[in-house]
Amino acid sequence: MNPEIIGAGAALTAAGKIKEDSLLGMMYKDVMQPSVQSLGRALGNTIEFCTTPLLLCKFGSEAAKLLYQQRMDELAEKLMDIPKDKEIPVNPQLGVPIMDKLTYTTNDEIADLFNSLLSKAASSDTVNLAHPAFIQIIERLSVDEARIIKYLANKDDIPCISFRAVLPENKGWLEILKDATLIQFEVELLFPTNTSTYIDNLLGLGILRHSGTHYKMDEGIYEPLLKLHNFDSINIAYTQGGAYSHVEKSKAFLQVTAFGKTFILACAS
Repeated sequence: MNPEIIGAGAALTAAGKIKEDSLLGMMYKDVMQPSVQSLGRALGNTIEFCTTPLLLCKFGSEAAKLLYQQRMDELAEKLMDIPKDKEIPVNPQLGVPIMDKLTYTTNDEIADLFNSLLSKAASSDTVNLAHPAFIQIIERLSVDEARIIKYLANKDDIPCISFRAVLPENKGWLEILKDATLIQFEVELLFPTNTSTYIDNLLGLGILRHSGTHYKMDEGIYEPLLKLHNFDSINIAYTQGGAYSHVEKSKAFLQVTAFGKTFILACAS
């Protein structure tokens, strides 16, 4: 390990000032800016353990330096919203891996989830929300899933509906549509046809839970789903030929779990 790199990691002097040869000192000419000072107070302990960001900033490409400075600028903007009497240093257990991932996270929406998590860890009011496991969850999200996560903020659940064509005398059935929601109509997705895959991933991550055979008593909340997913047209298409006797619709809902709510509060609010 290069001793120069380790030494340059220490961000703050004993008096709490940002060192010129630290990562932040190299990135910002005016270390007395309030936003840079906020970064120093939040990340002073964390940067001591960081080597990858320093390497990129000191020896890497210009593009890597610019990307990392952009991420730090975005984080600084979030940190400025924390009252000074609530500021606390970010725990390196959470801060170090996030700082590392921000060196190569090119998508702004995924980076925003990481920075939101860092900002929660930098406030005494919200540090309880900043669980290290959330880092791995963000890593396993696509851009579209990050958008869905933000869509789920302030929601307890979302209705879903499934269609299946049934053979005469109930001798079998064909699944036509599974757990269809309004997500692809209400969220701007890059790949709306992948919505079912996104839902499966969020279920697997523990963000959502399927209600099983339970459904909402209010029939009205399912009407937009029937219309937007063309239930009437599907029913006609599958029954006119005589192969299937009818098309069944089953109602359910996807509940945002307690774990999911905490993740959303920590990373997407």
